[in-house]
Amino acid sequence: MLDDGTVILETTAIARYLDKIYPEPNLFGENPIEIASIELWYSRVTFELMMPLMFGFRHTHPHMANLEKQFPEYGLSQRELAVKSLKKFDSIICDTEYLAGNKYSYADIQMAVSLAFLVPVNRLNLMDYPNLNDYVQYIQARPSFNNR
Repeated sequence: MLDDGTVILETTAIARYLDKIYPEPNLFGENPIEIASIELWYSRVTFELMMPLMFGFRHTHPHMANLEKQFPEYGLSQRELAVKSLKKFDSIICDTEYLAGNKYSYADIQMAVSLAFLVPVNRLNLMDYPNLNDYVQYIQARPSFNNR
């Protein structure tokens, strides 16, 4: 909750708010090309990678059955789609340090968090995707990413 009582709940909304309060380093881009590239990659990560992994987990994991009606066939098909996306993103990330250009951005945060959490809960192994595994370790090693 902010000092004025405002509550911001959604992760991207919180990150956008903080990015305006603390604009350096900028996470959402400084010029039209950077902004568009970060938005493009954030959306691709969300819809091509995170969503299939999320639905794979939600519809196949026994603990999720208490929260919603599961459709295991749908969950397995989403997991298969996620595996295809993991392979595609593994080949994309091998040629670049950061996902959306030449600097760390919100797209990198979304990708690293999604992979670190959603891959294992789908009973997949990130080490099967060596470029993605290296990328996640690289992003998680940033002092600003991990406060441990």
